[in-house]
Amino acid sequence: MTAMYKDRTVFDRFRASPYNRAFMPDRLPEFIEPLRLAERGRVLQGRLPLSRFRRLAESLVTADGHAQVVLEFGMDEQGRPTVEGDVATELMLRCQRCLEPMALSLDLPVRLVLVRSEAQEQNLPTGFEAMVVGEKPSLLADIIEDELLLGLPLVPMHAPKECRRGRHYEVDAGEGADESHSPFEVLAKLKQDRTR
Repeated sequence: MTAMYKDRTVFDRFRASPYNRAFMPDRLPEFIEPLRLAERGRVLQGRLPLSRFRRLAESLVTADGHAQVVLEFGMDEQGRPTVEGDVATELMLRCQRCLEPMALSLDLPVRLVLVRSEAQEQNLPTGFEAMVVGEKPSLLADIIEDELLLGLPLVPMHAPKECRRGRHYEVDAGEGADESHSPFEVLAKLKQDRTR
């Protein structure tokens, strides 16, 4: 249920609610309190402009576009606070083979267990990573940016057939597949040619 008080929207002010999870509006907050959101079973859904991600922008050709975010905060069977969801976007990177811009679509799962210290990082559920949270609110853009940075390839490149220079690096298995020359054989042949 939503109640309006002096131009502010207050979610779940009243206990009765027909929903399993309380959805936040499409406009994502700048700061969040992850533990409180998990205790209350909140879902954040919306878009963040790529221009908000300063560290990621260093790897991009252009920071135009948005990241679509869906994060579901809750508690697992053992009572641990968790965040599950996904981040989807299309990034413009520079191909490291031909140095031309290339589009990379990402649809990354987010699976985090919220912990207060590194000591609590032990015995996490399979497929989950720890996120250390403190008493201060967390910047949502930093959390999303971390996930996007982890999803980037180490060396972004077009597929060989799409890359202007990719054709030069392809090896045709049909040509010379039966020939196997040792580098020393080539050197020996060069030495023989010199002595003639």
